[in-house]
Amino acid sequence: PGLIYSSDFPPEPHYLPRPLPPDVDAHVMEALRERGSIFSLGLILARRTGLRVGELCRLELDCIQENAPGAYSLRVPLGKLRSERVIPIDQETADLVENIRYLRGDKEPIEDPESGRSVDALFCGLHGSFTARCTFGHVLKAVARSAGITENVHPHRLRHTYATELLRNGLT
Repeated sequence: PGLIYSSDFPPEPHYLPRPLPPDVDAHVMEALRERGSIFSLGLILARRTGLRVGELCRLELDCIQENAPGAYSLRVPLGKLRSERVIPIDQETADLVENIRYLRGDKEPIEDPESGRSVDALFCGLHGSFTARCTFGHVLKAVARSAGITENVHPHRLRHTYATELLRNGLT
């Protein structure tokens, strides 16, 4: 004791998050579309918008805003940075949210444990709560495994894939 300290050891390697390679991304998105469950469609929504999984879990039924005919935005509630934001989306993404709403069906509003207000959540968990974040991770892993994808796929990589796609398409 006292001869060796944790600071004597070299730091553990810290790898930056990586986007999915384009071919794997396309394969994952196709497998999610084929599954067609509310959670797989939610993962497609996350990939198309760059949502964090926690933000995805907290989306509300009225998250789509039509700014002008055919011009939509996705309202993202308070997330990691404790601020609400709006993401411009296309018609296909707005239609995706409508499909998720249809699959959701009629559910009772849930009480937001942070604000105490009643919320009509887009993704409802069991016993009147928000869907657990791990649900989306489990669904994504299962879909990737069943599609024969060996790449380490998790929801946050969808966010990095979205950002990389924006950069590749010239957004700065």
